[in-house]
Amino acid sequence: MAVLYYLEGLQPFTRLHAKPLVAAIPLAAVALGVKAAVSGAAAPVVGSVAGLVAYAKSLQLLGFTQVERRLGATLVSRYREALADARG
Repeated sequence: MAVLYYLEGLQPFTRLHAKPLVAAIPLAAVALGVKAAVSGAAAPVVGSVAGLVAYAKSLQLLGFTQVERRLGATLVSRYREALADARG
């Protein structure tokens, strides 16, 4: 992906690009920890959910820019509307 950004000249890299990668470290650690601690069919489900919670919390601790907050609010609004439509 970095090569594509560079070759296409889409935008300069900043430290903000590293935040999702840094937040993925706790996600992987939690998911692998759950896999080691929980056996059976529940392990992937519990590991995925716990890992995603760790990822979200890590991103929150790293902080969001104003643009990221606005994007998040837009996505939450869209998903709420879609869920409301699906429920009837």
